Amino acid sequence: INAEYGTNTQLKKRMSFSQQASEFIALAKKEDSSLDKCLDMLNELKLKIAEQAGSTDASFVATARDVLEHAALLSVRAEDVDAFDRTVAQLQGYYSTTDDSDVTPSQATVLGLSLMRLLAANKIAEFHSELELLSASVRASEPVSYAMSLERLVLEGNYHRVRVAARQVPEPSFAFFVRLLLPTIRREVASCVAAAYDSLSKAALVEMLMLDNVAELAPIVAEHADTWRDDGDVIRFTRVADSARSSDVTRVAPRLIEQTIDYALAVERIV
Repeated sequence: INAEYGTNTQLKKRMSFSQQASEFIALAKKEDSSLDKCLDMLNELKLKIAEQAGSTDASFVATARDVLEHAALLSVRAEDVDAFDRTVAQLQGYYSTTDDSDVTPSQATVLGLSLMRLLAANKIAEFHSELELLSASVRASEPVSYAMSLERLVLEGNYHRVRVAARQVPEPSFAFFVRLLLPTIRREVASCVAAAYDSLSKAALVEMLMLDNVAELAPIVAEHADTWRDDGDVIRFTRVADSARSSDVTRVAPRLIEQTIDYALAVERIV
């Protein structure tokens, strides 16, 4: 009798978890759903997942993975990078035992977002380490392919095409990490131009830094006041020490000079 009671109790718990999971996922998918309500439901579900950690029940494992995938997407919606990192780390345990035949669209999205997170943080080594762990079919998915393509453009210094790609995200959730990526690129470019050029027009700098207008250039000029000088329509750069300049030019010239010719001419090209 006790054994039967225990079995029935476990079944009720499982059904309750499955029902709650379905309600959470349905709510999380709605763009206009209450973020607070979603997070409250998620916290309850995470407790139940923790209580059954190590479970080998296929149905529970699949549902738990589904919940965590939507939790990752929810953290992006909440713009909570730390929560996203924690959830992705938790999901890796599920993904490590997943066959290609079991890959879900949500999994491809989460993995693509994870790559975007690393790219936005300029963690290129970690980006490639994670990429190497992905199967060929996952790499071929649109979310992962997008992150790979964007990383290539960044390393090539093809910032014009980065800006074009930033407007063509595969899913709305990617826009968050794209917004985080653009300042990273701006800092990289801004740190290099004083070493590579004597001066640049403001129009050229706006294009190079992927800004929307000249007004957005003012705080960046102020930030680099020690080496940048506003001279009307032109920004003039103070020469840095020869040794440092030589090192920087060697690093940036192959990536920037050819591209910035296009920027300065404001030519919209997609190669």
